[in-house]
Amino acid sequence: MPPWDRLEYRVSKVHVVVITHTPRHIRRTLMGVAMQRRAADSITVSIDGDGADVVQVVRDAAAEFGVAVNLVTRAHQGVCRSAQVRNNGARAAIEGGAGMDDILVFFDGDCCPAPDALERFELLFKKRGKKPVALVIGHWITLSETQTKAFDEGALRMGSWPVTPSDEELAKLPRRQRRYNRQLALRRLGLSKGHKPKLASGNFAIRVGEFVAVNGFDEMYEGYGQEDDDLGRRVYKHGGRAVMGVDQCLVFHQWHPTRQPGALETAPGVQRFKKPFGIEAERGLKNPKEQPMPRVEVVGERARAGGDLGGRVTIGA
Repeated sequence: MPPWDRLEYRVSKVHVVVITHTPRHIRRTLMGVAMQRRAADSITVSIDGDGADVVQVVRDAAAEFGVAVNLVTRAHQGVCRSAQVRNNGARAAIEGGAGMDDILVFFDGDCCPAPDALERFELLFKKRGKKPVALVIGHWITLSETQTKAFDEGALRMGSWPVTPSDEELAKLPRRQRRYNRQLALRRLGLSKGHKPKLASGNFAIRVGEFVAVNGFDEMYEGYGQEDDDLGRRVYKHGGRAVMGVDQCLVFHQWHPTRQPGALETAPGVQRFKKPFGIEAERGLKNPKEQPMPRVEVVGERARAGGDLGGRVTIGA
């Protein structure tokens, strides 16, 4: 048997969960998912709402790109519930057969993945070590309004980047990778902040078993702010092994007006983040906050009759 520090870990399947609340940019993000070198084993789009406009864009995109998409909808609750929407997508993937050794890759609907994103995520989850990788943190290339308008879909279809970032933008990635790795080293010494290295919910991957163990995102977070920092600190508190893919697992963040409030320090999520926390979300994957029963249907290639996703789910039974 090889030494423990030389073990490699397997990844059975890779499941993509994309969340959105708007038809803006979701088509291009699904194009990026569909054009991956390493095809996703399942694709789920979870919507914070059930508006006909965004639903139709997802239907059309799934048909255009020849992929089957698990489409999860439920009526909007009058406030942004991105934590719950991500959990809704994860529940659909798990009920659809995602196993504990599989990985969930989360993209925001405005984040189009580079053609090798899933391939690189999978490779990093197979990285050798004393225990399996639980979490891989990716990053993004920020597109200006001009770059977003000039987005080259033809290049993306051919497996190339749809934009040419500036040297300055590219130089940020290795610097951030080094900074995150320093934070990871400090964490091992007990000298890092609880949520560092920072998990950004728009582009990260987590082993299904780890996501279940921490009860997913905390659905008590509503509005803007820090539900992703909260997930990261709970994974770290649980002892989950993290690997940084900041300069490898990339998405292109398409321009749009920000939803960030002007006074970030008073945002509800920021205030909640200051409260005591445990390893498991207060209301999360296994005990969702009250909501209308989400609707799940398969659209696109090989579409079949849809069904309902229960408000509660039994995992690993």
